[in-house]
Amino acid sequence: IMDIPAGFEGVVETCNGVLGTSWSTKDAVAIGTEILRAEKRFNREAGFYAAHDRPPEFIRCEPLPPHNQVFDVTDEEIDRVWELVGG
Repeated sequence: IMDIPAGFEGVVETCNGVLGTSWSTKDAVAIGTEILRAEKRFNREAGFYAAHDRPPEFIRCEPLPPHNQVFDVTDEEIDRVWELVGG
């Protein structure tokens, strides 16, 4: 949804309505980034590293109904997300 501006704005507006917040899309990105950083810190302290940042094989192979899509994000793309958030 991040690559569909109107959709992302709608998600943030929905969160604001439900939570009583007044976040902007920039705020939502900052909050999401901090959550990813905290998750990465926790995982590292628990002994998990890059090799553990991979989804299980079935997620890459088994189609998910109703559209029968599979997770087709490459390991390089996953690593890039962590690089972008400083993980």
